[in-house]
Amino acid sequence: HAKIVADASKYGKHVFCEKPFTPSFKEAQVAYSSIVKNKIKFQLGLVLRYTKTYNALLNYLSSEVKLLGIQGRYGGYLISYKPHFDRTFDRGMVNGNTIHLIDIIQYLAGSVKEVYAKFNAGFPKEPELSGIISFVHKNGIISNLYASGAMRVESFLFVNTLSKDYLVESNIKLFEITDKGRTQILSSELGFEEELVAFYNYLVNGVPPQSGIEDAMKLSYLMEKVYESASKGKPVKV
Repeated sequence: HAKIVADASKYGKHVFCEKPFTPSFKEAQVAYSSIVKNKIKFQLGLVLRYTKTYNALLNYLSSEVKLLGIQGRYGGYLISYKPHFDRTFDRGMVNGNTIHLIDIIQYLAGSVKEVYAKFNAGFPKEPELSGIISFVHKNGIISNLYASGAMRVESFLFVNTLSKDYLVESNIKLFEITDKGRTQILSSELGFEEELVAFYNYLVNGVPPQSGIEDAMKLSYLMEKVYESASKGKPVKV
């Protein structure tokens, strides 16, 4: 979306941009320069940041418990998706769908200092396990994300803390897990309405969104490092 964003900002138009911001960090820098130069308001469409289940989980992690690690899997309707390294038209596996959990893991666990990514070269013909991405966060936490193209596989995020564990199923159901089993805490719709309300409040009331231009740049840089690690076949510093 780099050219569209840059062109809009030249005319002073504020921008709500769907993910991914751009296919590469280099293109993101071009769009960023135009946004800053023309002083427009920008929000990236990262819907999970506005979904009530994840905001409730963030509150628990901020106030109640010590986070130890995160394990996640992104799965779903990926038959039409192109291979991982195809960044065009928002249809690459990583920048098209898995980007949601890449962002939310960083959002919950904090900034990443190292990433290691390994992709299945046979995807999408061999979709069962299409990739693994591991993050080492600056606070020492380690998180792992498994991407699957199998139609029957649903997304989940398992969050391990010092006192209790949490599970998010299909991005909308939040459970607390203890030795006695699991208890559902919350169920909500995806935050599409909430992110549009946030954009309105940004435009009208000046309230900064949860996914502004700095967040977009941070995610774009992390995505670039994911691709770099996969292409080099080794961990890379972020």
